Amino acid sequence: MPKRSHTSGATVPARFPSPAMVLGLSFAVTILPLAVGCCTEPSPGFSSRSSATGNTYWVNPADPLASDDPSKAPSTPFRTISAAAKAVQPGDCVLIATGTYRESVAVEASGTADRPIRFHAAPGARVVVTGADRMTDLKREPGPDNIYSVPWPHRFNTWSKTFAHPDDDYHLAIGRCEQVMINGYELLFVLDRKKLARGTFAVDLDGNRLYLWPRNNADLEKTPLPVEASVRELLWDLKGDHLQVEGILFRYAANRAQYGAVQIHGSNVVL
Repeated sequence: MPKRSHTSGATVPARFPSPAMVLGLSFAVTILPLAVGCCTEPSPGFSSRSSATGNTYWVNPADPLASDDPSKAPSTPFRTISAAAKAVQPGDCVLIATGTYRESVAVEASGTADRPIRFHAAPGARVVVTGADRMTDLKREPGPDNIYSVPWPHRFNTWSKTFAHPDDDYHLAIGRCEQVMINGYELLFVLDRKKLARGTFAVDLDGNRLYLWPRNNADLEKTPLPVEASVRELLWDLKGDHLQVEGILFRYAANRAQYGAVQIHGSNVVL
């Protein structure tokens, strides 16, 4: 994906709804490296230290001392990117350790032209911000097949249920945002539990349950494979000015059409 830059007064391409620039990321998108200076090089053990222009913060949930208490930063790593985003000031840099971050990050602070706020994957790190959560309350449904269900309180874009025209199955499915993955493999969406087949899932919006059938008919009680489902529409919201983001993979957002999983509202923002 090409690098995107949004500058105050610039014309946003038509494919990005005004006033915000948005990136639709139901599929995986990698933000490419910036042609700008890097954050302070990391010291051993993911420790933090100050730089001449601002603080360098670490996000490393694997560190046993990690905490989202801002009073402990920058000497102690944050557990979440969101906590670091609330602490940053002009000139600060956030280095993010390898991990899968199940959160929606909002950056409201602004940097300046000579002291931007930067968020970077740490050198060699694989950083994933995902809209999916692990499903842990799976219940096997009665019957010979390995069909499972889980409570589902989420309601995303369900306009097609009422306004689709013509109201055939194909058009009713357009615009639905749910996604389900078993062991990293995506299942196909079907409109109704009665239409379930191997490798598919359905959502009962009236009964508030999600139903899924592993494509190999796996018994998830005997072989507990990881099951994930998209529960967040927005992954990263850049509200401030003079922000830079590099090296992060965004995936599995439950964002509807014309509503980006990543949004840029400020000016002089570079991804």
